Amino acid sequence: MTIASPSRATSRADIVLLPFAGGSVVQHIASGRLWLFDTEDDGARAADALREENLPPVVPPERAEPPDHPPAFHGTIRLGPGSARVRCWPDPLARTFSGALAPMLADAPAGDVPAGPRVDLFVTPEGQALVTVDGVIAHRPGSAPMGRWLAIRQLAARIHAGRRWLALFHAAAVALPGGGAVLLPAASGSGKTTLAGALLAHGGTLLSDDLAPVDADTGEVWPFPMAMSVKPGSWPVFTELHPGFAETPPSVIGATTVRYFRPAGALAAAAGHPVAAIVLPRYEAGSALRAEPVPPRDLLRAIIAGGTWPPEGEAELRSLLALLERVPACRLVYGDVRAAARALTERRLPAGLLP
Repeated sequence: MTIASPSRATSRADIVLLPFAGGSVVQHIASGRLWLFDTEDDGARAADALREENLPPVVPPERAEPPDHPPAFHGTIRLGPGSARVRCWPDPLARTFSGALAPMLADAPAGDVPAGPRVDLFVTPEGQALVTVDGVIAHRPGSAPMGRWLAIRQLAARIHAGRRWLALFHAAAVALPGGGAVLLPAASGSGKTTLAGALLAHGGTLLSDDLAPVDADTGEVWPFPMAMSVKPGSWPVFTELHPGFAETPPSVIGATTVRYFRPAGALAAAAGHPVAAIVLPRYEAGSALRAEPVPPRDLLRAIIAGGTWPPEGEAELRSLLALLERVPACRLVYGDVRAAARALTERRLPAGLLP
């Protein structure tokens, strides 16, 4: 697997090599690509090889103007003292912004321009989808739906002004009764939203359903409480766990149909929470509940494969690797999501897997 950062000096500032869990990690900062190696020597040789490659240069910031007609969606989100504006021109995607961001959307009177960033998603006359932040191109996605994914990640990264993130986890995050938060990183469709929904029914508070920014300086997970995007397979469980969910109208995101669920109390948690554990959820029909320890190297592989946004510099990468070596981690296998939620909220996992 690829990952990156340097414990030995290289002549390229954007190639990083760092020791990690008995091996090493290498990152090409400009692209975000990461490589994981079994030894420090293997990582050092790879870093040297990358240094000699004709890698694409860092592209200087470039500005782009959105269409001159009104966007299909224009909203302001607020979270604690933070705010940001988001605009979307492709009409089919506009409805998904309004559904996903509904818990954080605020009424902004005419002329009330928030001090936070402005994130735009539009398609150029040449057919190129662009995501810009305050007019500067942040992403050139291959499609407008991919642009939606990236635009929302820009909002999550920027809504808490002045903070550095060690990573933006593709994860649900829930503050547990009694303190601390559990991160549930996984790829889409893995069941993390369903387990998070069960945790809420057992006294947890939603911090994130999909994107969990973790502070590089404190190791705390900060909230980005979008509406929970619940896929059809989980509708029966959510209906049992949360009265009224069945009345929520379906929404279409590309080829996927979801229902957006807005849990009560999510916005009350607009502060950082220490990460108590990282749990990789795995639903297996009929399986008994079991927790399998996940070593740091396997944990790094899992979170990157699951879509976590990589660190943006050497200092952030150092913080991420330190977090993965420090925080208890397990793969939680279950056939009954309620039993899994009870075990987590009551801290009934084996010693060392959940403080």
